[in-house]
Amino acid sequence: MGNYAEDYMEGDILTEATATTVEHLFAALNRHDIDALTAAITPDCVLEAPGPPPDGARHTGRDGVRAYWEELFGREPGVAFEVEESLGAGDACAVRYTHRRDAADKDSGHVRAAGLFRVRSGRVAEMRFYVKAPTAF
Repeated sequence: MGNYAEDYMEGDILTEATATTVEHLFAALNRHDIDALTAAITPDCVLEAPGPPPDGARHTGRDGVRAYWEELFGREPGVAFEVEESLGAGDACAVRYTHRRDAADKDSGHVRAAGLFRVRSGRVAEMRFYVKAPTAF
């Protein structure tokens, strides 16, 4: 993962900690490690999913966020998130990535996406996901 903290804001301890926290979250997602994912978020975490349109769905608290990821991993057992770039500033981090339905089969389908994160006390407090629409406006 490109580390904005190292590339641009050398010495900004909060930015470095935020980037590392989000990097660990993506590692847990790619391992499908629900327990590590749950440990990496705050008890009051908010996840805004990209669907259904137009506003997506909101999941709150560890149980709600855990249920979202369990459902996604059940529906897409080979899912992987390939990080293209991350940018951090203070307690915020933006990540551009490719969501692949099946990491072992590059032809299984993918969507380019972005996630906006807020970190509090070393845990992810907010996750807001956005995807490119299949059709343009």
